[in-house]
Amino acid sequence: MGYLKQFELAIHHAQKAVENAENTGIKITEESFVVFIHPALQRNISIDLENQEFDGKLGKDVLGSFEENYYDELQNVELHINLN
Repeated sequence: MGYLKQFELAIHHAQKAVENAENTGIKITEESFVVFIHPALQRNISIDLENQEFDGKLGKDVLGSFEENYYDELQNVELHINLN
């Protein structure tokens, strides 16, 4: 429940950032975007690939239990807002 509350607050923050930008005269273009990223997940997958942790079983074994294998990393989400 706490994770969902944090996610809700992040979405609310993104909405307010866009509204504030529009109210201050910043033009929202087609190049503007909001993205949620998982830096710890990206880092750990890269490390696992470098260490050949997957040993050729990437599809079935690792992706089949992806959420279990990377549960902690999936909890760390960052919000990036680009209004250029």
